[in-house]
Amino acid sequence: MKRIAFCVCSLLMAGMAQAQLAVGKWVKREMPQMTMVVEAMGTGYNITYRFPTADGKSTTMTLKTAFDGNETEFLINGKPTGQTYAGKRIDSHHVAGIVKMDGRTSATTKSELSADGNTITVENDSAPMGGGKQIEHWDRR
Repeated sequence: MKRIAFCVCSLLMAGMAQAQLAVGKWVKREMPQMTMVVEAMGTGYNITYRFPTADGKSTTMTLKTAFDGNETEFLINGKPTGQTYAGKRIDSHHVAGIVKMDGRTSATTKSELSADGNTITVENDSAPMGGGKQIEHWDRR
């Protein structure tokens, strides 16, 4: 579950690169059954991920963030996960963030929204937890 949460959380960084371009539904290219819905919410964003679990059921993960550098909590099926995300907008198409699990840094992320607003590319680096780099692509639907 922790690994799934990490992969999902890193996706949202890019999704919020620019509110007007990023709002909508996205599908992960490498795992088409995983979706991300980005909604504007006040001064921030509500991001909802849906993905299948090993038993064939569906899981929902949510995050509310303003991309202002403050930590915010991930919820899975409405319950806290112990995982937080602190993302900061770099410019209109780039966001960088830090993911923590139980207060310890577990990953860093860099995200880019394409110029046409149809693709989000995310680079996750889970070296702090003994992992490596992973690239994800999200396509607008």
